[in-house]
Amino acid sequence: MARRGIPEEVRPKLVGHVPRDVHAGYSHVDLKRLVEAVSAIP
Repeated sequence: MARRGIPEEVRPKLVGHVPRDVHAGYSHVDLKRLVEAVSAIP
């Protein structure tokens, strides 16, 4: 995903990882960014 240009904060959300630190849970990745990321994966 990194090679496809998918942002670092989007990648864990796509694969369902739990945030490593408590502050990561406060960030939100909107649906548009998730769709763009999935579309970039061959």
